[in-house]
Amino acid sequence: MEFYYENSMGDHGTFSENNLVKAIYTEWNVEADLYLKDGI
Repeated sequence: MEFYYENSMGDHGTFSENNLVKAIYTEWNVEADLYLKDGI
């Protein structure tokens, strides 16, 4: 399972399931939306 984050400033990236906590903190710090990547 992978997650994707993106914000209005164009920052984006992906995280794997084992980095979920890092993904949540990162998307919170850059005021981004976090999505579950489907079909990957």
